[in-house]
Amino acid sequence: MTRRRTWGALALAGVLAAGGCGIPDRVVGLRAAPTVPSDPAILTATAARQVSQRALDRASEAMTGPDADEAARKSALLGPALRLAEVKDKFVAEGRTNALTLPPAVTLLGVSRGPGWPRYLLATAQAEDVQSLYVFVQTDATTPFKLQTTVPMEPGASIPAMPLLT
Repeated sequence: MTRRRTWGALALAGVLAAGGCGIPDRVVGLRAAPTVPSDPAILTATAARQVSQRALDRASEAMTGPDADEAARKSALLGPALRLAEVKDKFVAEGRTNALTLPPAVTLLGVSRGPGWPRYLLATAQAEDVQSLYVFVQTDATTPFKLQTTVPMEPGASIPAMPLLT
């Protein structure tokens, strides 16, 4: 009888030890998982300005440089900007060299937040007396930012306030 109780007690102790039942969390080392802030900017303001300028320079080079071919445009442009850059000559306004004109520099307005992709940069510039918005997109971690959209603003139009870039 004692032998059965001993084996029973050992079996019960083994189950309790394996399951951790009744052991305080601080002894086991359990704690809440760390949380990732959901709204940090993906880039600092300085880095975002540099990235947007590099993307703009690549787009300008793809449009006007010696390698202004389809592969160069696809490496620097995306979506509507790519389609606009590929518009045939008959659709280009008189006095212009192509349908997509880019300024030499842009002013950064906003950076997308959060750890996921796609990531966005919003910039603005004035060229030929027209204020325009430029959207740069990074579709995944291995792709550089590309110019996706350029939108001319109507006179008197404004953009709602955005969080300050830090």
